[in-house]
Amino acid sequence: MRVPFSWLKEYVPELESPEVLEERLAGLGFETDRMERIFQIPSGVVFARVLEAHPISSTSLKRLVLDAGKVVEVVSGAGNA
Repeated sequence: MRVPFSWLKEYVPELESPEVLEERLAGLGFETDRMERIFQIPSGVVFARVLEAHPISSTSLKRLVLDAGKVVEVVSGAGNA
């Protein structure tokens, strides 16, 4: 069975790391076949949904209204905005 460590950590907050969990499971007689690291979002990166996109005249820029947990406005030069 594949279970994200983050899920287990919600129920057992004292787990320090996946390696500690693996040791504890082995001590209880449970074999770990493998552990995989899954891509993690780097700190400081924010995902947002574009609510509105308005061109800024005389430029190639757009004013975007985003929902990133709160509504924010940004200026973007991205071609896919």
